[in-house]
Amino acid sequence: MSESYSDATVKIDVVTQRQRIGGNLFTKISSMNRSAELFDFLADFRMVVRAKGPVWGLKMVPRLVSYYRTRDAKRADNEKFGSQDGFDRTHGTDTSRFMWGAERGVCFDSDGELAFATGTTPAGTVEVPLSLLDIDWHEFVFVDIGCGMGKPLMVASRFPFKKLVGLDLSAKLIDAARKNVAIFTQGTDDAKRFELHVQDAATFEIPNAPTIYYLYNPFGERTLKRVVRNIEDSLRANPRKLAVIYYNATCRSVFQNSPLFELVRTIAQGPHLQVVYASKPSEWARPKKAR
Repeated sequence: MSESYSDATVKIDVVTQRQRIGGNLFTKISSMNRSAELFDFLADFRMVVRAKGPVWGLKMVPRLVSYYRTRDAKRADNEKFGSQDGFDRTHGTDTSRFMWGAERGVCFDSDGELAFATGTTPAGTVEVPLSLLDIDWHEFVFVDIGCGMGKPLMVASRFPFKKLVGLDLSAKLIDAARKNVAIFTQGTDDAKRFELHVQDAATFEIPNAPTIYYLYNPFGERTLKRVVRNIEDSLRANPRKLAVIYYNATCRSVFQNSPLFELVRTIAQGPHLQVVYASKPSEWARPKKAR
């Protein structure tokens, strides 16, 4: 039997679990003195409870509090950083909003990792590493894992990839990406190259073709290990050219420890490190002057 949780129930549950969670944590919650912020916190907590149950919801309270204590600053920084290239102004799209919690939907992947917020990056985080490759673009598929509202896919479409695939756990984000792609490709036949899926990256069927993957720090180490293991299995079964462009590479040790990939490039892009890994032998992915 499924259980439902009203707003009142959630508030009571939070209060009655004060000792379990810890008084200091509730001091932090009480510091969210703006009623709208507290309302959003309770709404997101309720979504987690409905998705995973009350025990999981209580475990997530510290993380939710941490998110909300930094939300406004992160939103402002991300929207400023992601919109500085004027992409949305030029194309009439909407990709630079920082979507949070209930805005994007609280989603859990198959490893139980919470996908909670999404932002975007300037076009250069896609254009620069791609422009350094000397490949036959028509042979390659471009896959954005955690594609959000679709900006990296649209930027990558300036290169003649045979297909552009976007994955995200959030149906709301995929809907937004489809709208953006429709606007971006209006008056052309380029829309047929795009594929957008509500999909857990850990269960994604790896394309059996040369592929460039783009990751903007979409999840933690546990899920990334599963994704990389799936890519490695596919690569062993069918050796081919694969590269990973990884921005804000907080879990790059997963690739460093892979026997099938090696680092070919490190790029300074804004506030975060960007790295590019390529399947061995990786000469194909290195700039001509470095070969």
